[in-house]
Amino acid sequence: MSTTKSRRIFLYVPDGVGVRNYLYADLISTINASATIGMYHSLPAFVTDEVEKVHGKVVELHQIPAFTEQRNERLLRDIATFARLMRNSAVRNNNRIWKSLLLLKKRRAYGKYTIH
Repeated sequence: MSTTKSRRIFLYVPDGVGVRNYLYADLISTINASATIGMYHSLPAFVTDEVEKVHGKVVELHQIPAFTEQRNERLLRDIATFARLMRNSAVRNNNRIWKSLLLLKKRRAYGKYTIH
C-alpha cells in the first residue's frame, strides 16, 4: 500500500452498536494506516475522545443532529410493525409471532422520542 494517505474513508456511526462493532475493533487502526478517516456520528464528545485515544486522530468528525420522532411518525412505524407481524404469522402459520405484540404493548405512551 502507498504510504501517502490520499484515500479518504468516512464511517457512519449513528449509535452505540456502531461503537462496539467498529470503533473499538481493529478496523480504524487498519484503515488509519493507509487512508484518512472521517466519521459522521451522533455520539457524545467523551466517546469520540476515547476512540481517538485508542486509535489515533480521526481527522474529520461530523456530528449528526439528533432525530426527534413525532407522535404521528411513531404511530405509522408501529402500524407497519403490526402489519408485518400479521403477515408473517399468516405466511409461516406461526401464532407465536403474535407474542411479539407484547413488546408493542410494553412501549411507552406515544409522544416525542429522541433517538441517538
